[in-house]
Amino acid sequence: MQDEHNSTAHLLDNDPIIFLDCTGTEIGALAGGGLAMGVVIGTVTALLFGTFLAFIPFPIFGLALGVFRGGKKLGKAKEGLPNGYVTRLISVWLCKIGFSKQFIVRVGYWGIRR
Repeated sequence: MQDEHNSTAHLLDNDPIIFLDCTGTEIGALAGGGLAMGVVIGTVTALLFGTFLAFIPFPIFGLALGVFRGGKKLGKAKEGLPNGYVTRLISVWLCKIGFSKQFIVRVGYWGIRR
């Protein structure tokens, strides 16, 4: 009985797989990215045609496209990688470009002198 708890304790720290081999955080990021692209394309289309009705379907289609198409591509890209690898990779990238302070990212040589 004790071995069962020791072998599954590491699963509590990981996000569960929800949809298309993606976690909830990844699905949220894909949905946000698709929605943002849909709003941008819809705004350009609405300004081009001069009517607000041209704007309405683009955010909806962008959201669906981001979740379904992006989820399939991300699920295939994650094959063979450990759980949470993509989320950590994005977090480190955000630290490198200066949007986050979650990790200490340093480029260069470490010296042994004081």
